[in-house]
Amino acid sequence: MDRCGERYKVGQEVVGTILKVNPFGLFVELDKDIHGLAHVSQLNLANGQKINSVYNVGDKVTLNVATIEPNEHRLGLEFRARKEGKGRKIRRRKRGGNR
Repeated sequence: MDRCGERYKVGQEVVGTILKVNPFGLFVELDKDIHGLAHVSQLNLANGQKINSVYNVGDKVTLNVATIEPNEHRLGLEFRARKEGKGRKIRRRKRGGNR
């Protein structure tokens, strides 16, 4: 089952839901079978900023596919610099409800 390699491509923009926040990164669900990891070094945090002060379980995030591991049904994820803007921008989507 190579669904990971069929559905996703390196460089593709994806939206997922944060499943777990760890000191080393975010585990993000892209669909029920495929999860990705966005390493803390790819999250564009300010110097000294803690990952759990910015991201929460259930948040929707927009990232880019950096690596694909089809046998593991996993993707490496990153925030990518936007060509039209200066610097890097993080786009986050909050889940529904009042928060």
